[in-house]
Amino acid sequence: MNRFRAAQIAGLILMIALSLGCERATGVPDDPTASTDPPQEGPFRREEGSRGISPSRSLVPGVNKIPEGTPITIRLQDAVSSTSSKAGDGFGGTLDDPIVIEGQELVSRGTSVTGKVLASKASGGMHNPGYLRIALVSVKANGQPVPIETSSLFVKGGSHGRRHLTAIRDAGAAGTDDASTNEVTYGVESRLTFRLAQAVELH
Repeated sequence: MNRFRAAQIAGLILMIALSLGCERATGVPDDPTASTDPPQEGPFRREEGSRGISPSRSLVPGVNKIPEGTPITIRLQDAVSSTSSKAGDGFGGTLDDPIVIEGQELVSRGTSVTGKVLASKASGGMHNPGYLRIALVSVKANGQPVPIETSSLFVKGGSHGRRHLTAIRDAGAAGTDDASTNEVTYGVESRLTFRLAQAVELH
């Protein structure tokens, strides 16, 4: 009887030991770092080689407007004179200085410009000097003439008009008057400076 009871106890102990072994094999591993699941990528991970938009190229518009008051300095290609030029006559020239706005060159040196004689009168004698008034009417931009409106240059011939000529020369222009004939002439290659009377948009 005692042997039978001892065998029962031994069998019970063996069953308990086997049960504990199975639970350990199928349970959660002791080392949580032993997980074989692949690492999860964050939602903001950027792909290699991806590039954002450059604000300087796509979001900031370029300057395309020449403001009022901008100086426009040219070299004449055609002579104009109070003796030979008539109101309405045109003349040609080229930019002697580039037009630069906010550090950007909008119109380069050498660009063609067109001017117009607004008024002209030949001298009628010592006390009736000749005079000349001219202005610019267009400048080429991107290969196309763009209408512009500028201040005019006005010069009287003879001794009575010298103060007008001096003021223009001080502003960067060049011209000649002849006290003996009281006439005014701007020769080829004369350097003249006008100022833009209205802002101009270039397209």
